[in-house]
Amino acid sequence: MIEIHSEEELIRVMKEHEIVVVLFSSSWCYPCKKMKKLLEQVLFDTAFNVQIAIIDVEKQMHLTLKNDINIIPTLHYYKRGNVFLKESGLKSSTIILKNIQALIELTSI
Repeated sequence: MIEIHSEEELIRVMKEHEIVVVLFSSSWCYPCKKMKKLLEQVLFDTAFNVQIAIIDVEKQMHLTLKNDINIIPTLHYYKRGNVFLKESGLKSSTIILKNIQALIELTSI
């Protein structure tokens, strides 16, 4: 899990990892904190080769605006730098796992 501090850093992470899940969150947001723990648990419990990137919407306003983030927490799922899915609100670990599995199985992107 990595905290993103710039657009360049996000681009680098996308180039280094085939699958990246980006969590847009804020330090004061309770659902965001819960989502972060769920993501940590998903990574711990599985053998998925996935990078989780955290973007603080208040500290990284440029990325927040560029990605049209209006609700937190928001998850963006990427494969090879292309966005596959965008979800807002607190999600269960089951949903997160299904989305990651779908990305792994996806060959067209």
